[in-house]
Amino acid sequence: MQPNNPKGAPGHIPYSFTAPSGLRIVCDCNPDAHVEYVAAMIDAGSRDDPEGQEGIAHLVEHTIFKGTSKLRSSTIINTMERLGGELNAYTTKELTAVYSVFPAGHARKAANLIAELISDSQFPDDELEKEREVVIDEINSYLDIPAENIFDEFEDLAFAATPLGHNILGSADTVRSITSAHCRTYLARLYRAGSVVVAYSGPLPPHKASRMLEKAFGSLSTDAVEGRESKAQFAPTFRVERQLSLHQANVVMGAPAPSLVDTSRYAMLLLVNMLGGPSMNSRLNIALREKRGLVYSVESWVNMYADTGVAAVYFGCDPSDVKRCMGLVSREIEKLATAPLSPASLMAAKRQYIGQLTVASDNRESRLLGYARQMLHYGRINASADTAAIILDISAEQLRQAAERLTAPSVLIMQ
Repeated sequence: MQPNNPKGAPGHIPYSFTAPSGLRIVCDCNPDAHVEYVAAMIDAGSRDDPEGQEGIAHLVEHTIFKGTSKLRSSTIINTMERLGGELNAYTTKELTAVYSVFPAGHARKAANLIAELISDSQFPDDELEKEREVVIDEINSYLDIPAENIFDEFEDLAFAATPLGHNILGSADTVRSITSAHCRTYLARLYRAGSVVVAYSGPLPPHKASRMLEKAFGSLSTDAVEGRESKAQFAPTFRVERQLSLHQANVVMGAPAPSLVDTSRYAMLLLVNMLGGPSMNSRLNIALREKRGLVYSVESWVNMYADTGVAAVYFGCDPSDVKRCMGLVSREIEKLATAPLSPASLMAAKRQYIGQLTVASDNRESRLLGYARQMLHYGRINASADTAAIILDISAEQLRQAAERLTAPSVLIMQ
């Protein structure tokens, strides 16, 4: 199978296939590329943290570079960096990614290294202890910034008593309780061929790149993953106020949103982009900042998970302006929930959103990681043209229904 467009022009779908082991492979090939990327994306995140070990997914990601049965940490951190490349990783609530970017010509070295890390990391006690302190410092510094941790605090309330109801970092106490043996068990249980997508971007032809990746990651266990956590759901509507003696009030207003597999997710994505997306002409930025100067920042977002989701608005303002700002947010949402947009306004919103997606896709690293996420979640990849067509097909009524879901939000205020 050859990619529809090997140069990666807009609308193309990269080569992909599933190996007999269950490993899924994606190759976004461009013969003119001078830089290569190799990424492994694993279907394992903080929602898979065992009770009492909250934060282990993130700690494993941090410590995965600290030594295997064959490689010392000094060798691992120098392998790609000495070539001018980078080795990195991140954790979310539902996945972990380990990836490298480097000058073309070293894909096999990168693939073998990443495969070694995700299949044979040993988490040496001394290295784990050092990294544990790094993570605890990260937790403490994060807690010092309410404008950042309010997002996780809101989700902790929204998904309380479910696998999504704790933040990715965990707590200092749980991180201190995690041992090397815990980390090795976690890796062995969840990092298996059927749970991994490996992605490549660079000049290699698809058949060569895919064979290289299949061979490099051949050591992953082919056993099925068992014992996954139960489903999550959004809590009943709540309003929580926390007094922290801050100079600014931080507010999140949010409600249940579609899951990753809900067909109504596109309408919610469009709505959230209109309300408080990255553009200066978002409705909430105009209403709260441009017209009235009440906030420095206001944004909206949607986090979608396998079985649920959350859509929310955040703003920071003077404590005396909280009620007024909340009223303005509610008014903008009510407008969209009670009166369908005109065809011209709806089309303008769609074109803007599609344009933003097009610009974002120009970043090869982001594009490749996006392809890997699609393959992990859906087992297939949509061409950007297909996504644009779905967005263009959203009706005014579908958008109105999405807004209606946000008209009775839960609220968290930290001030």
